[in-house]
Amino acid sequence: MQLIPRLLLIDVSHRYYSAFARWASEAGVEVVVCDRETVAGYSRESVLCVYQSFSGDDIVGSARHLVNEARSVPLVILSPKISIVEAAQIIEAGVRDVIQIPAAAEEVLARAAPRARRMIFDVPAQRLVGESPAIQRLRKELCAVSALDSTVLITGETGTGKGLTAQILHELSPRSRRVFVHLDCSGLAGSLIESELFGHERGAFTGAVAPRVGRIEAAAGGTLFLDEIGELSPALQSKLLRVLQDQVYERVGSNRPRTMSARVVAATNNDLESAVEAGRFRRDLYFRLNVVRIEMPPLRERTEDLPVLVQSLLRTIAGRLGVAVPTIEPAFREDLARHDWPGNVRELMNVLERYIVRHHAGLADEPSPNDRIGQLSIASSLPHRQNGTLLRSDRINERRFLEAELAAAGGNISRMARKLGIARSTLRYRISLHENLRENSQD
Repeated sequence: MQLIPRLLLIDVSHRYYSAFARWASEAGVEVVVCDRETVAGYSRESVLCVYQSFSGDDIVGSARHLVNEARSVPLVILSPKISIVEAAQIIEAGVRDVIQIPAAAEEVLARAAPRARRMIFDVPAQRLVGESPAIQRLRKELCAVSALDSTVLITGETGTGKGLTAQILHELSPRSRRVFVHLDCSGLAGSLIESELFGHERGAFTGAVAPRVGRIEAAAGGTLFLDEIGELSPALQSKLLRVLQDQVYERVGSNRPRTMSARVVAATNNDLESAVEAGRFRRDLYFRLNVVRIEMPPLRERTEDLPVLVQSLLRTIAGRLGVAVPTIEPAFREDLARHDWPGNVRELMNVLERYIVRHHAGLADEPSPNDRIGQLSIASSLPHRQNGTLLRSDRINERRFLEAELAAAGGNISRMARKLGIARSTLRYRISLHENLRENSQD
């Protein structure tokens, strides 16, 4: 679903309409002219609502009506005549700003649009680096979706930044002043996930010596991010469906219903449609999660972002390690550009961190340029693509490498991931690409 941010204008005279229209054109925002009775139908995907009152209007009543109809969309009122008492009542009703007119159109725009401008440009741009069409589209989608309370499903390959995107979605939303709670559904056994999600009462099971607040309860009023949602057991899928449908839940060991007030954002690198067809994931839960969908672009589809992304990550990683930002050697830069990045941004971060460490230790000239990516990434056998097609020889080499490492780790993916220095989810994804190989592995 591609969502375009909207600017809502109600009864705005031509003088100010022209200024807002120019701003919207530069910001990639659609201008919608509506009235007080139809604003609710446009409040989805909107970043700002501007209403111009006229003499004789019940400005306080109109403001309260619009705040209710526009929901969480920031509302700015332009008024030619307003008392201090009325202004206080309007602000108390939830209006973000009241601007007295007549005034220069540029002044009105400068006061009315800063929050929407921050949503569209500043926050996503600082966190989502790049100017490719895919990243620009992602920023606009996040700004449009952030004002909603709908459930969001973030999909994409491992390492594309689904967790970061969920955090940005929360930061841009009206819930940003409340907590962002993250639960990795693949990181715990089924019984532990249930306790983590719903909480438990004292004595609910062996070892439950005190009551525990679950993630749903902890995220009250904020955002609950369920990562790797495709890994949930069938039993927990059923319970989560009930929570999403009825907005109620119980702690483990309790029959007292509690109301859920968190917004749910879920993420997966699995093909949930195929999982539904295979009976591994509930169809009704999939539909409940897939209200709004955000697809993360893989790095290989936005290679024009690679130079600026590399420099940004180098500064971030070097700052965290407390060392100077190294200069990228031309040969290594060419290797970076040629690599297919099956592990996406996460793989790039791992490669750059190891490069910085080697550079700081005086080992940057070894190995030879052609071997650098292979040495710094999972293995030199990582597959490459030719015109988007996976080469058969590379797939065979990767399978042999993974089989050998998996056998050396006794089939334990966690042990193997620690040895190779990569994320477990990345390794699981690479293993899943090879038929029957997953059968010989365990988490």
